[in-house]
Amino acid sequence: EVPGIVRRARVTRTDAIWTIHIDHRVVAVIILEVQTVKDTGKQHEWSLQAAAAAAEFRSFAKVIVDIIDPELRKWYLKKIHDQPTTKFLTANHIELIVDIEQARVRPLETIWGAVHHAQSDTPLARRVAGIRAALVALTVLEDHLQMRYGNLILGTTPPQVLKQARDQLERNGDIGMEQMYQITSLERRGHSFLLGREEGHKEGREEGRKEGRKEGHEEGRKAGREEGRAQAKAEGLRLAILDIVDVRNLDLDEALHARIETCEDLLLLERWRALAKQCPPGSNFTGSP
Repeated sequence: EVPGIVRRARVTRTDAIWTIHIDHRVVAVIILEVQTVKDTGKQHEWSLQAAAAAAEFRSFAKVIVDIIDPELRKWYLKKIHDQPTTKFLTANHIELIVDIEQARVRPLETIWGAVHHAQSDTPLARRVAGIRAALVALTVLEDHLQMRYGNLILGTTPPQVLKQARDQLERNGDIGMEQMYQITSLERRGHSFLLGREEGHKEGREEGRKEGRKEGHEEGRKAGREEGRAQAKAEGLRLAILDIVDVRNLDLDEALHARIETCEDLLLLERWRALAKQCPPGSNFTGSP
C-alpha cells in the first residue's frame, strides 16, 4: 500500500520540498505549495503528498500552502476541510522587514514579507513601512527580477498603502535620486503592464460576450471561464519556473528566459517546471532533458 501511495504522489508536482535532519536522520519533511488560482482538487493532492513523504522518509510531513491573495485564501479555507498535514501561511507567520538597510541586504525576504502583510490586519503604519522597504529592495535586484517583483508589489498592494510608502521615500530621503528614478521607472512599466493586462481582460470579456450571444449565453460563459483559468494557470506556471530557477541558482540564457515569460502552452510550461525541479543546484537549465 505504501509504495503505491508514493508512486501516485510522484505524479504530482510541488513547488519546493525540504528535509530536516538530526544526526543524519530525516525527522521532518516540509512541502511548500504556492497557490494563485482556485483548484478544488488540491485537498486530495496535498493529502497524498504529505502521506507519501511521511511514508518514504519515515518521518513527520506537512504541506505549507502560501496564498498571497486573502480572498483566495478564504476560498480555500472554506472548500478544504481541516487537515493536520496542511497549514496555510498568513502574515502572522512571516517576518515583516521595515529597516531600509536590512531591505538592501535581504531583498527577496523583504518583498515576500511586505506583499503578505500589505493586505493583512497588520497596522497600516507597519504595512506602509514594509512596502517602503520593499521598494528599496527592488533597486538592488537584477533587471528581470526588478520587473517581476515590481509587478508583484503593484499587483498585490492596496493603492493607498503604495502611495504612502512612495511619499515617505521621497520625503525622508532614504534613497538617492538615481534609486528614486529606478522606482519611478519600475512603477511606470508595472502600471503599463497591469493596465495592459486589465484592458486585455476587458477586451477578451467583450469578445466572449459577443460570441456568447451568437452561440448561447451559457456556452459563452463556459468558454470565458475556461480561457481565464488557462491564462491564470499559465501565468502561475511561468512565475513558478522562474522562481525555481532563482531558488536553485540555475543558469538560464536570455533566449529561454524570454520564451518562458511569453509562453502560453500549458503542457510545455508543465514540462519546463518539472525539468527545472530535477536540475541540480547551480547547474545549467536548458529546458530539455
